[in-house]
Amino acid sequence: MLIPTKHDHPDLTLLAVAGALLKPLIRKRSLTYSDARDHLERLHPQAPLMLPLAATFLHGLGLVDYGPATDSFIFRGRR
Repeated sequence: MLIPTKHDHPDLTLLAVAGALLKPLIRKRSLTYSDARDHLERLHPQAPLMLPLAATFLHGLGLVDYGPATDSFIFRGRR
């Protein structure tokens, strides 16, 4: 779900997971896939399932790129 409804868990919406993924990326500028998964797991045990969708959403906005050589997400937006 992009926009939460009363039936959705607030921490498991696309916007919440993408925002949670963006916080360490802005700070560190780069985050490995496993670190991103671990960070989201601390948010909610099921949040790592939304990682590919959140990364795709942020990539569509032009904020994040994926580096396959290093298996990491790279922040491309403005601070």
